[in-house]
Amino acid sequence: MAAELVAELVALAHAEHALVAEARYDELPQLHARRDAVMAALPPVLGPAALPQLREAMAVQALVTEALRVARDAAGSELVTVRRTREGVAGYAASTGRPAAPRASFDQRR
Repeated sequence: MAAELVAELVALAHAEHALVAEARYDELPQLHARRDAVMAALPPVLGPAALPQLREAMAVQALVTEALRVARDAAGSELVTVRRTREGVAGYAASTGRPAAPRASFDQRR
């Protein structure tokens, strides 16, 4: 039983990596729920036979973490670019002498 759970944990790690690599972030909560259920079903102590698979799951999880970090940084850079572009356009609009239309903002810092 524990061997199947550990194998499922490895499979879920690979599935998570695939989802992140394909930017399918909306599907992650469902996968995380499945992983949580598997983790809860694992016995508190696993035998040494599980060690290679656990190491594989940890290595894949490190790849997932790095891929998410890269995606987060890219999204942050894109948001900065959008903000700068919007501010530049607002500057051009101000030079026309007409007031710019108010814009909705979801940014709490403004």
